Amino acid sequence: MDDALQNVEPLMEMDAYFNSHSAEYAALHLSQMDGGMEGKRQAVLALPKNCRELLDLGIGTGLELAYLWEYFPQIRVTGIDIADQMLAELRKQYPDHPITLYHMDYFAYAYPAEQYDAVLSIASLHHFSAEQKGILYRKLYDTLKKGGAFVLCDCFSLTQEAQEELEAIMQARLSVTDETFRVVHFDRPMYIENEIQILRKAGFRIVEKRWQEGRTILLYAEK
Repeated sequence: MDDALQNVEPLMEMDAYFNSHSAEYAALHLSQMDGGMEGKRQAVLALPKNCRELLDLGIGTGLELAYLWEYFPQIRVTGIDIADQMLAELRKQYPDHPITLYHMDYFAYAYPAEQYDAVLSIASLHHFSAEQKGILYRKLYDTLKKGGAFVLCDCFSLTQEAQEELEAIMQARLSVTDETFRVVHFDRPMYIENEIQILRKAGFRIVEKRWQEGRTILLYAEK
């Protein structure tokens, strides 16, 4: 191995990482995410007032669901997550609530045309590249009803330089990672202006920053 890589740790596969942290995920996540639970409340409040059909990408253990059912008691929720143990924790918390869950990679989901009033993603998409997001965001645009909204609350890099520094670290860790992994876990938050441009390129006619606490930013994108 190259001397420069001797102290570089390999990355974990995405589902393995989150499954290994599923039991203590809430405490771990809230200790690391600027704004904590307030970001989840703000994301729910940003949903369209007439929202009845919601798709939640990277729903995990469902930390936002208590707010969701408080403000939208009749909403129908479809949630997708790659980690089955995270979904198991969600089911323990909400055994009696109507929710459809899919254990899968949300990039592989067959997004039905004009199905949802809103798509929600909280603290999940910062693991993916601009190219991956461009493909996904077009699918989200197509799966939303006219006037529907994509609400994204996530961590972001506050400068282009910070984004590029993280990309360099990721590439070094990828070089010592098992090449058979489908999806690896690494936090690579994008510079907020780059994220906005990808959303606009996907077709969203309105893209607005609605809330921010440190590096946690809430974006509202309307079809």
